[in-house]
Amino acid sequence: MFKKLNFFFLIFIFSLNSFGQYVVTGKILDQNTLLPISDVNIKVIGQSVGSISLTDGTFTLNVTSTQVNIEFTAIGYSSYKTFIRDVKHNVNTGTIYLQPAPYDLGEISISAGLSTSENIPVSISTVSAREIQTKLGNRPLPLIMQTIPGIVSVRNGGGSGDSKLSIRGFKQEDVSILLNGIPINGQENGLIYWSNWLGLSYAAADIQIQKGPGLTNASVSAIGGSVNIITRNAQNKKSGTISFQTTNYGDFSTNIAINSGKLKSGWSTSLMINYSIGDGWVDATFENSFAYFFTAQKQINSHHKITITLLGAPQEHGQQTIKLSNIEIDNYGQRHNKDWGSYNGKIKNASVNFYHKPFLSINDDYKLSKTSTISTALYFSVGYGGGRWSESFNYAPSIFSYRNYSNQIDWESIFKNNATHTNTYTLANGKTVSGYSQNVQTNFLASHIQAGIATNFKHKINSHITLYAGFNYRYFSSYVREKIYDLLGGRFFIEDYSWSVAGVSGRNQIKTVGSIIHVDNNSTINLANSYVRATYNNNRINTYISANINNNWYSRTDRFNYIENKTSKTVSKIGWDTRVGISFNVSEHSTIYSTGALISRAPYFKYVFGNFTNVVVQDLKNEMISTIELGYKLNWKYLSSKVSVYATSRKNVSTLSNEYVQLEENTQTRAMINGLIALHKGLEFEISIDVNQNTKIGGILSLGDFSWQNNITARLFNENNVAVDTVNVYAAGLNIGGTAQQQVGIFMDFAILKTYYIKAEYLFFNNVFADFDPTNRNTPNDFTQPYKFPSYGVTNVYLDFPFTVNNYNGNLQINAYNLTNEKYIVLGEDGENHDLETFRGFWSFNRNFTFSLILHF
Repeated sequence: MFKKLNFFFLIFIFSLNSFGQYVVTGKILDQNTLLPISDVNIKVIGQSVGSISLTDGTFTLNVTSTQVNIEFTAIGYSSYKTFIRDVKHNVNTGTIYLQPAPYDLGEISISAGLSTSENIPVSISTVSAREIQTKLGNRPLPLIMQTIPGIVSVRNGGGSGDSKLSIRGFKQEDVSILLNGIPINGQENGLIYWSNWLGLSYAAADIQIQKGPGLTNASVSAIGGSVNIITRNAQNKKSGTISFQTTNYGDFSTNIAINSGKLKSGWSTSLMINYSIGDGWVDATFENSFAYFFTAQKQINSHHKITITLLGAPQEHGQQTIKLSNIEIDNYGQRHNKDWGSYNGKIKNASVNFYHKPFLSINDDYKLSKTSTISTALYFSVGYGGGRWSESFNYAPSIFSYRNYSNQIDWESIFKNNATHTNTYTLANGKTVSGYSQNVQTNFLASHIQAGIATNFKHKINSHITLYAGFNYRYFSSYVREKIYDLLGGRFFIEDYSWSVAGVSGRNQIKTVGSIIHVDNNSTINLANSYVRATYNNNRINTYISANINNNWYSRTDRFNYIENKTSKTVSKIGWDTRVGISFNVSEHSTIYSTGALISRAPYFKYVFGNFTNVVVQDLKNEMISTIELGYKLNWKYLSSKVSVYATSRKNVSTLSNEYVQLEENTQTRAMINGLIALHKGLEFEISIDVNQNTKIGGILSLGDFSWQNNITARLFNENNVAVDTVNVYAAGLNIGGTAQQQVGIFMDFAILKTYYIKAEYLFFNNVFADFDPTNRNTPNDFTQPYKFPSYGVTNVYLDFPFTVNNYNGNLQINAYNLTNEKYIVLGEDGENHDLETFRGFWSFNRNFTFSLILHF
């Protein structure tokens, strides 16, 4: 009898266990190649339940709960988590895409300054390669970051790659842009020209944004934040991709990517080539570009790995630089461009950008021991190119003053005037000449050489404390000159040297095509930077403290202003910063954190020699920045959210108005201002909810208050960059322009039949103010805010249709931007009356589409 009871009891227990078991199935693919991944570890978090994927990427997982949090991990891939809150018999997750990790995560955190911890006390956002592939389309790379709170990215003029990025109200010169941890901002001015980096949209494997000063090792210029672009790594399996992309306005692109797999020599290589040609959405903004990316990697032994990366994008594209009035937009439409006209039946552009900036880096990662690692990067870059410019002689009207009935440049009249005018001019040698061009087109050329070394060391002192230290040295030398490109019907051009410090000094004043005029100088900048950082982590508390010191050496050589003693003295400026942060895990799912920084930032080269001569600006002080941030993070089952508040104070701010922009009229000026004080403060919030295995929804909110705090004195420069006057600028209380201070967004991702994917997003922007020209702010009782743009909302929709043909995988993608065809102002400059009538700027693209076909082999 007792044996029978035991037997029935065992059957009963077995029945209960059987009744409580559920089956989860799915398939795992590489999100870049769409090939299946085998041997993926699949684990239910908090339970001793697991499985692995088969050779075709499929998996079966038995679970004993109706709510499970599943994690997928594989060597060479970033981990992925999904929460299933209502498990039923034979639940299928659909396709799980794993993101290839470009390096070992530990190596990334050292060499590139990335954070791999969810609980690090820094506001961090990440954009994956799949997001770039499915959402970016034909747009410039910064626009992929639009859905991150506090980040505003817009097209600048509409040319290929022309765009601007701001974080928390700080413009690009105050945001550090890095490539695999190496800064790529302009050394002279902090700017970045995204058209020089067109290949990055295809080569990027991951983009990590750290808002605020962050942890990035080499980002000494970061105030608003840092954008660290990590390129793809060579894959260990043979694979390839070919893609075709076109827009509804006639721009075409072809891209080929090939992975060799691991070769007998131990090397793995990847090559990407892209060619784009066609018309831009804005009139006459043509594109002709070629981008390439090559990487090779070898794991020499278990301790040593070397990676070589080369990328570049030689390109030429038409631009729009002259800002438009509201009346011009009403009369001629949003595609109107005043920077071109027809001549002999062909388009002739007044503004063209052309550049090639190849970038080579060699990374060496070496594990000294179980507790110590050293990573070293050598990098080298050369750049050549510039932009189409124009010059006028002796106060003649500029080329932009000649307009036909279509409001385009009247090239016919310009050529005719240069060829037929009867004006004469007496040269310094006493000779009187005629037949000269009153207007010419030039190429404003800026070539450079950049080289550097960055070494980073990590030592784990014990299970809680880790020490980081590093050194970075960078050499930069540029050569800037202006060459005559087209005499526009005249026989020669006259360089009167009237604004040269040396005057004519016996130099030949007759200039022809290829002659250098107005600008002929070099800048040399050396930077040495070292840092040390200590972190403490006991799984409850995560904290860090760091210190950084850098020295900057500047010198300038000028052959236009000087005949002798052409090189300036070397100016040395020291910068430093200290950063601290702490986070506390309130529970398994929630974390609070606080971070702060005090920064003394050395001025950019352009402010050291702000007179456009070798004369050093006197009493130029370091910019002083203090910032603090408080935040809360929640990761709970199917919901994740973040909220933070921040405040950043800036003192001794310098700025230059109308920088690197053609002036439409000779009566316009540029202004150099020093000593501004600014205050940026705000709140950011984001949330993401996994509704089910097929649907995700979320939203963002950013509320900022960015304003100038004081009045200053500005120096005015004419079109030849010569100081002609000083004015008082009354800026106290004015809103900082060029970015949205309020930002709201909602998004939805969902799958149809677990196969077809639709993403939709709506972004709303408010409190966007125009940039202001200091020359218009010289009235003491004028407290009117800069022109405030009307609020606007933008809807974008992304469709992705995976398919299989003859065992080859592919994707058909359709992206619709500004689907509701909203008309809004993107950016611009405040006018004299601070209203729409005197405002000049750029308007939005109408509704436009990108179509992509991607084939994997």
